[in-house]
Amino acid sequence: MAPMYANGYMYIFEQENILNPFQANIAFYRRFIDVIIMIWNGTPDSIRQMLETINQLDTPVQLTMTMDPYTADLLDIRLYKENNTIAYTLFSKPTDRNTLLHATSHHPRHLINSLPYSQFLR
Repeated sequence: MAPMYANGYMYIFEQENILNPFQANIAFYRRFIDVIIMIWNGTPDSIRQMLETINQLDTPVQLTMTMDPYTADLLDIRLYKENNTIAYTLFSKPTDRNTLLHATSHHPRHLINSLPYSQFLR
């Protein structure tokens, strides 16, 4: 149920505070629940100003930004430009300790049983 509420909240937030006021400078925009990837056509100063404006709002949403013209890390993938196309590879956050749940953990059995499969997919 929580992802549904988060999606609804973020939809309204992005319409009112990101897309409508800054649409002219947004070349590409996608969101997965509360993770946003955006390609900005404006100047570096204008995107910093947008970020500052949004983060000064009285909301629980605080945006962070990584400005890199060649790569973007999003969830567990790294997007990068290669031969004029967008390619991707696996990305692990620097804080990732590569730890898994122990089989005797008190988590639901279906979750523990699905770990090998989900890790294999990565």
